[in-house]
Amino acid sequence: MTQVQGSNLLDVLKKKMRQTKEEMEKYKEESEDMARKLQVEIMRREEAEGEVAALNRRIQLLEEDLERSEERLATATQKLAEASHAADESERIRKALENKTIWRMTELLFGSSVGSGKT
Repeated sequence: MTQVQGSNLLDVLKKKMRQTKEEMEKYKEESEDMARKLQVEIMRREEAEGEVAALNRRIQLLEEDLERSEERLATATQKLAEASHAADESERIRKALENKTIWRMTELLFGSSVGSGKT
């Protein structure tokens, strides 16, 4: 009976070892699968970080471009205001000269008495 018990015990131990080995293989595969997934996630994260860095650089360049554009707009607006003022002044001078010319023409045609209000 001791040999039967020993044989039974040996069979139980072999079965247990087989089960343990199968479990170990299963967990090893799961571990390898998780390691692959981790690598993929690390690569995705690094790629995303690279995209974020590129987008941040693009934002910086766009902000610099906006700043230069705003400076050019301010300069152009100032020049436009100056040109508008000069145009208004030229128009004022043109009208004054036109009135002066009309006044002189009237004096030449009708004499000084018309221009002075004398009749």
